[in-house]
Amino acid sequence: MEVTCRHLAPEDAAVVEDWFAGRVEPLRRSGGRSVLLPAPGKPDRALKIKGAGLAGSGIGFGTYRRTGPLAPLFDFDGRMIEDIGLSHDGAYVGGASLQQAATEWRVSRELAEAGFDVLPCLGYGSVVKDGLASWFSVFEIDPAWPETVFPPRGEMADYRYLCRAESRLKLEILQKLSLCGYFFVLKGPGKRAIIKDVHPFRRLDPVNQSQLSWVLHVALIFHMSAIQTHLSCQALPGRPPPGAPLWSFQGILKDVTAEDWDQFRHKILTKHILKLAPDHEPLALLDKLAGNRITARLMELCPPEYARHR
Repeated sequence: MEVTCRHLAPEDAAVVEDWFAGRVEPLRRSGGRSVLLPAPGKPDRALKIKGAGLAGSGIGFGTYRRTGPLAPLFDFDGRMIEDIGLSHDGAYVGGASLQQAATEWRVSRELAEAGFDVLPCLGYGSVVKDGLASWFSVFEIDPAWPETVFPPRGEMADYRYLCRAESRLKLEILQKLSLCGYFFVLKGPGKRAIIKDVHPFRRLDPVNQSQLSWVLHVALIFHMSAIQTHLSCQALPGRPPPGAPLWSFQGILKDVTAEDWDQFRHKILTKHILKLAPDHEPLALLDKLAGNRITARLMELCPPEYARHR
């Protein structure tokens, strides 16, 4: 097995190589494919490897994930095309794709340079075995930061605050950098909302997108956060907080309602975003977007340099 690291300091690369060689134990496992390891010379920090193997064990070389979520692209007329490389399904079980790893590194650096509070991605690399390559990215993290504040591991008030902060940050990142993607946020000291998991990002531009496709891309990233909150709340004992998924839309539409989101999901998401409608027509789709308060607001927010169908 051959391990190659890019952009990492030699001492950090040595820790990564030790992990894949089985010479170091993790401080803890994180999620389904990440581990935290001691950071050389930094007792209050850890190195996080994303793509370290399934549950901290081996990478399933040659076996692709089939879990989703879908990573759609939309052409100038709003037709959906699946971007497998950006989705989890383009990675081996326990690993990451090159597109995920390289995007994580580049986007985190660009966000940091623009003044956003983001988990530092130190570099990325590959593990090659029997002619197959799996990829990983490496981060520096304070292991004391909670990975989630969702109950019972935290307070719902903190979770609500982070959902709303994430919604505002998505719009700010779009407006400043034309970067479009969903992500998670860590609760740092005080009120810090630290951006992490930026591998689903892509850049939008008026050469490759129109107003129609810009709105579809952007609507999806807000929905992805809302559906995550919805599913998490369903697992809570008792009555979930009313309107919790709507927190994820309040950065673009403060008075968003459950009816707005339901209409978006049933008339736009399932028919035009998650698949290509067999009767796709740009003007008919534009009318649907204008008829929903969420997507109508995004049509207003789309920068003027993006070509309009009307």
